[in-house]
Amino acid sequence: MREALRSLIALSFFCGLCLHFCPEGSAKRVLALLSAAILTAAFLSPLRETDYGTLALTEARFTGAEAELTQRSAERGDRLRLLLFEENCARFLRANAEALQLTLIQARLEIVTGEDGLPVPYAVEIRAEGSEESAEALSRILRDELNIPLERQAWTLNE
Repeated sequence: MREALRSLIALSFFCGLCLHFCPEGSAKRVLALLSAAILTAAFLSPLRETDYGTLALTEARFTGAEAELTQRSAERGDRLRLLLFEENCARFLRANAEALQLTLIQARLEIVTGEDGLPVPYAVEIRAEGSEESAEALSRILRDELNIPLERQAWTLNE
């Protein structure tokens, strides 16, 4: 490609010099037309020498890179959705615990991927301070709202 560019530049200088020294008239018009044809041919000549094998290899490399980037993007998107879901569940848990005057010391939520590929809360471990009634009320909310059955809820309650 560089060689073609060098040739094009050299030819344009040569044609320019010829046109500069050519006397006005029909000879200069013919020389201008001839110079344009020569420069056009020089400009189009690299297209004739295109290496289609290298072109196909480069295209395959770009296709592979595109597939890899698409896959990484999808994985990161899934991870971000999971983190957002975890954060929303934790915020829901804290808000309901506060409303029931229950102090959360530690809460660990286990999330799995459902059949449809979306995250689903599966189990929860909670250490909290408060009354037994508040803990039972929060346990029912977790069962009803997040679909975590009582057998997958582990509670440590400090009164």
